[in-house]
Amino acid sequence: MTALLIIFAKEPRPGQVKNRLSRLCPGAAAQLYHRFILDILDEMARVPKCAWPWPSAPNGRGFFRRLAPPGTNLSPGGADLGERMARAFARSFAAGFGPVLLRAATS
Repeated sequence: MTALLIIFAKEPRPGQVKNRLSRLCPGAAAQLYHRFILDILDEMARVPKCAWPWPSAPNGRGFFRRLAPPGTNLSPGGADLGERMARAFARSFAAGFGPVLLRAATS
């Protein structure tokens, strides 16, 4: 079995990221969160065959497609974050991965 790391994150849009960053202006918060995502992807890329960024909201696919390795499935689907996470685990186990770790970079 091959271990898999799934990274859930929001697209860094002004006014829609990291509630803890709300003291910053929306544009600065989005820029900082974008750097957080890039740092997480860089850090996790060192884990062999394990770094998959998945958007935590359906509207983030375009942003994450530019960051993801070719062939990465960016569409776990689901009505809410919990359902998308459950589907990500189910699809990963069905594809033969295990263990599976989900790292969330959402607010």
